[in-house]
Amino acid sequence: MHLCTGGHTLGGGGVIKTSATLQGIAVLVTLFTPPVGFRGGYILSIVSSWSAIATPESMPLSVTTFMSLSSKYLEAKSHLLSPRTIRHYESVFSVISFGKNFVHIRLQELAVDTKPSTHRQRIKVVNLVLQYHGETPIELPRMRRTQRVTPDCIEDIKKYARDGHKAAQVFLLSYSLGGVRYGDLVSLKKENVVNGYLHYCQQKTGTPVSVPMNSTSLWCVHSLRGGDYLVPRKWTANWKLNHFIKEVHPRLQMHDARRLMAIHLHRQGHPLATIQAIGGWTSIDTAMHYCGSVEKSHLRQAIHML
Repeated sequence: MHLCTGGHTLGGGGVIKTSATLQGIAVLVTLFTPPVGFRGGYILSIVSSWSAIATPESMPLSVTTFMSLSSKYLEAKSHLLSPRTIRHYESVFSVISFGKNFVHIRLQELAVDTKPSTHRQRIKVVNLVLQYHGETPIELPRMRRTQRVTPDCIEDIKKYARDGHKAAQVFLLSYSLGGVRYGDLVSLKKENVVNGYLHYCQQKTGTPVSVPMNSTSLWCVHSLRGGDYLVPRKWTANWKLNHFIKEVHPRLQMHDARRLMAIHLHRQGHPLATIQAIGGWTSIDTAMHYCGSVEKSHLRQAIHML
């Protein structure tokens, strides 16, 4: 029985806070238990069972209270977070602030017209605030695992790019430049290329990256004809490219260029440190995550070399 007491489930769980008022009701019900046959006894027994599960750890958190907590969280963490991360958190808090009642209800309203991955990201940001203030976090909803594209589809992407498919050319440019994030790619200018190297600073982490331009990336820049930029201004919307790149493969997204680059170099036997430097990851663990799981054939080859 959920109401506003026993813990509201949001996509599989998520206990929300409440006051101890109902516990007082439980005490009153215990002290003033009616005699047998009293017609109100059934109602009081329901209230008693309801209050038994209404602990102080299970109350709905109002949007107003959460916004106050989120402001304190940003104030305490602002010196540790990048401006990009702060803007992301503020955007999440902004959409929640339009709710009229409780945080979990507002998240449910937003989930109706939101991708599951975006919904999970919002809950993660909310949980950062809750955990910082000692509140119980909301349980993340489970997502169905979908089959990802493999490096084998790169040949199809190259074919589409040669045939003039602009989205495929932008994808191939990101891939051939070491999996440049799309937000970085659309902001790069030709002046970032010096002596055959692309020099830029990642917006997400602030990490400086230098990547040599190969023949594929040079061909993509020439074919795209972006003027002062590497990518034409008409292709700066990520949703538009994600829409058109699905003409190559239904599950393909622009960020897959980064993952496919890491997997391809890893399968060719390049060291993780090299892949990390090309992708600009701050942690070797993140680079390993992008490289994916190791195939059994590679394990056999490695063992036979011992």
